[in-house]
Amino acid sequence: MNRTLGTNWTNAFSVRDLNGDDKADVLVQIEGYNETTRDKTATVIAKRGHNGEHLWEESVTGRDLFALSASDHNGDEIADVLLGSHDQVYALGYREE
Repeated sequence: MNRTLGTNWTNAFSVRDLNGDDKADVLVQIEGYNETTRDKTATVIAKRGHNGEHLWEESVTGRDLFALSASDHNGDEIADVLLGSHDQVYALGYREE
């Protein structure tokens, strides 16, 4: 799904298991654009694939932001998500509260 909302963009896509329940999950990426600073704000929301329950959410500001599912980078056997921009990479992941 890709929908334009003024200067905001919303994308959603299926990804590997992000929370250890052995089921595919969903990432939602919402981007906003500031025409003055030319910066984007990206919010990445992880949801359970089978019921849409909110798992976690992170927001960052930068240019040319993108999110993608990645493999397990921290050894917890759960897929992590990389959020990148032109000069930084953020590693995001699920953590039991």
